[in-house]
Amino acid sequence: MVFMMGGFGLLWLIGLAAVIWAVIDIVKQKKDSGWKIIWLLITILLNIIGVILYYFISGRKKSK
Repeated sequence: MVFMMGGFGLLWLIGLAAVIWAVIDIVKQKKDSGWKIIWLLITILLNIIGVILYYFISGRKKSK
């Protein structure tokens, strides 16, 4: 059914995958629970905008 919507279905799936990635990444972080709850709420409520905010603001260290 999602694929019947054409390009919007694909964008929806990409957005869903991004939110799932962010939620998994937040849960795996070794930071305190308050930090996790705030980022989970932002990510789930704002969807792709929350994922973008998390990616740029969270302070994740990139491994080389």
